[in-house]
Amino acid sequence: MPEPASLTPLQLQLLSPDPGEEPHRRCKDCGADVGPRQHRCPGCREEVEKARRAKERSRKRRVREVAQTERRCPGCGGPIEKFRKRCDDCVRASKRERDLRYWEENKERLREQQRVWARENYDPDKQREKNQRYRSKPGVKERLSRNARAANIRKRYGVTLEEYAEMTSGVCAICGNDGKLVLDHCHTTKLARGGLCSSHNTGLGYFGDDPELLRKAATYIEQSRAFRVKPMVLELKQGLLDYLAANRGG
Repeated sequence: MPEPASLTPLQLQLLSPDPGEEPHRRCKDCGADVGPRQHRCPGCREEVEKARRAKERSRKRRVREVAQTERRCPGCGGPIEKFRKRCDDCVRASKRERDLRYWEENKERLREQQRVWARENYDPDKQREKNQRYRSKPGVKERLSRNARAANIRKRYGVTLEEYAEMTSGVCAICGNDGKLVLDHCHTTKLARGGLCSSHNTGLGYFGDDPELLRKAATYIEQSRAFRVKPMVLELKQGLLDYLAANRGG
């Protein structure tokens, strides 16, 4: 075959393949016929895609395992994900502390801004109507009541509503009443003891949480039941009747 340099342009054009004609292609994995501009048949492409997805899942699982075993939150020591500096709880606690510090440093200025905005924009009637429309929605009133109770419990006792329900057991520890309960606590140690109804909790407070006084009170009540006395109210009533009868007769 002559050298390309010795061939004429016409001969080179005749020997070169037609640009519009695609060469015959076969799958690089199984050797099956494939279309133009394709390297694999549909079956081999699906197998390759499955292998790629499995490899990606394995990589992500290894990343999670490494993140859970090797990366720890510097604040609480709990496991954190890769590329995270702190866990969500520590981030929220840090933001809360930052907000409180900012409030303490700028308390007067922020309050003045609130007062200025209230004087210029606050409309009591409009706000009352807005609140009424919001509370009239289904489930909103119950949710607000639950949130207010949870906030009150958190403020007074420092526990959540679920922890409060677990400590009180849902009934009064003395009478078994399942109504509204309060969390009874020791005034000396400041530790919670359980849930009581308001009457019995107040009664323990009047007795000063003294078991000896409570035992004396129980003994007194048990012994007083052994005496039969005439109620004073009946004596006063009978004396009043006798006095009226005597005056009427005179």
